[in-house]
Amino acid sequence: MGLTQVNALLRWARLESEYNSMVQFITADIHEWPFGSGYLHACKVDRTLQHVEGPTLVLREMFRTVSPWGVAAAVKYARTLLAGCTGLYFEA
Repeated sequence: MGLTQVNALLRWARLESEYNSMVQFITADIHEWPFGSGYLHACKVDRTLQHVEGPTLVLREMFRTVSPWGVAAAVKYARTLLAGCTGLYFEA
């Protein structure tokens, strides 16, 4: 499932995944997710927190919507593959 407010990105993502019925894309505010508490089994926010006004609110929404046995990850990849990856990994 993808969540974005960028319509051009949303159109592109839908075109790229049109043959995958398991993928769903939603337009929503990243600070208020349209899911109930514990709705998601896993969640990954990738290269996003440094670009939003309220990163703490985004993290709060991640943990609210991930089930008690689920996994939440906030990741920021390095610019090159050889440089590796930095990020946080949490079990809810």
